[in-house]
Amino acid sequence: MWNIFKNRLRNKMSDENLENSMVIYIEKDIADKFDSESIIEEFKGLKGAE
Repeated sequence: MWNIFKNRLRNKMSDENLENSMVIYIEKDIADKFDSESIIEEFKGLKGAE
């Protein structure tokens, strides 16, 4: 039972990652305008992001 749960969770995570990657790929012209360093710094500054 636990293995089935873990496999489903892994598949769901993989599907979500694939979907997010596809959105970034499709909207590449928009994504290229973002500076990854500034995004990282912004997330570091968020409260509760530990």
